[in-house]
Amino acid sequence: EVGQRRFLLAEHARSSLEELEGKHRKSEESNEKATECRFQLADISRYRYLDPTVAVLTNLCMDMGVQSRTLNCLLRCPCFRRLVSITPLPHTRLKLVRSVLVSCTWAKVSAWQVYDVLPPQEPLARSWIQGPMLKRSSSSHVAMLKRQLVT
Repeated sequence: EVGQRRFLLAEHARSSLEELEGKHRKSEESNEKATECRFQLADISRYRYLDPTVAVLTNLCMDMGVQSRTLNCLLRCPCFRRLVSITPLPHTRLKLVRSVLVSCTWAKVSAWQVYDVLPPQEPLARSWIQGPMLKRSSSSHVAMLKRQLVT
C-alpha cells in the first residue's frame, strides 16, 4: 500500500538523519541530543496525539471529514503550536503565517501553508439577564381561554 511505502521512506530518512547527527555530535564532542522525530503508521483521524508541537499534514486529495477529525485531534493537545499543510485549512484556531514553496513529485513547485495554532477561545460568560417575555401565540392563548371556559 502507498501509506506503508511512504512510512518506510520516512523511517529511512529519519535513520539517515540520526546517522548524520551522530557523526556531527562526534566531531563537535557534544552530548546534546537533537529534537526527537517520530513517524507512525496509523489512522490519523482517530489517533490520540499526546505531545506534538509541530505537524505536517499532507492533505492533498484528503477527504474533508478526515481532515476535520485529524485537526480536531491535534488541536486537543495543549502543546501543539504549528501546522504545515499542502492545501489551505480554514479553522478559527489557525493563523496563516506564511506560504513556502516546496519541490514535490507531483509538481515542480507547490505552495505549502504554515499556520500558527492559536489558543482555544474562552467560553462566553453565561448571562443572567433575562430577555423580554415572548408573547404567546394567539392559537395557544385561544386554547387556554377555551379550557378556562369549559371548567
